[in-house]
Amino acid sequence: TVIVALDTTGAIRWRIINGPAYQRSHPGTRSTPTVRGGFLYHENADGDVICVKAKTGDRVWSVNVIDRFNGRNIRWGLSESLLIDEGKVICTPGGEDVSVAALDTKTGDTVWVCTDINEKPGYCSPIVFEYGGVRQIVTLMSESVVGLNAENGKLLWKFRNPAKFGENITSPCYHEGHIFTSTRTSGSRLLKIRVEGDCASVE
Repeated sequence: TVIVALDTTGAIRWRIINGPAYQRSHPGTRSTPTVRGGFLYHENADGDVICVKAKTGDRVWSVNVIDRFNGRNIRWGLSESLLIDEGKVICTPGGEDVSVAALDTKTGDTVWVCTDINEKPGYCSPIVFEYGGVRQIVTLMSESVVGLNAENGKLLWKFRNPAKFGENITSPCYHEGHIFTSTRTSGSRLLKIRVEGDCASVE
């Protein structure tokens, strides 16, 4: 799994490897890199998360999130593009205990974990937004749409969203207190968010 940085003329500035090539069912790369604050973050299909300097490609830290959180890979490999939010890298190891986790952007240390979902990951990338004074991270797991408190990882709500083979692929969309999801095998849904204090729910 190779990450390549090009300048605006197309010349290669640097090239690094993040783990072996994914050669199981449907070989090839999945996640796109995320760049924030001069650093680049990437997760490969086997859960290797790296942070490198965006200008040079020099490695800062790395961790395998499946190993650290006893996660569970999925049929066609982890595919999320990492979300960076207020100094945290949001990832979805999908373990029986830890389903979603936040890592420190500078060190890779664990900031918080969400332990209330117990589902494998979907294939989508998480989003973040603030509504009603509550900042939420929303992503699709294998069978549900979930909303987490972005500050501490607490599960705010969970809405069943089953899909054949767990193919919850497309990232949810947020707009003015609503979340739209579309799943290839089970159609589309629009959820309305309700916030009461630091709690939230959807209908």
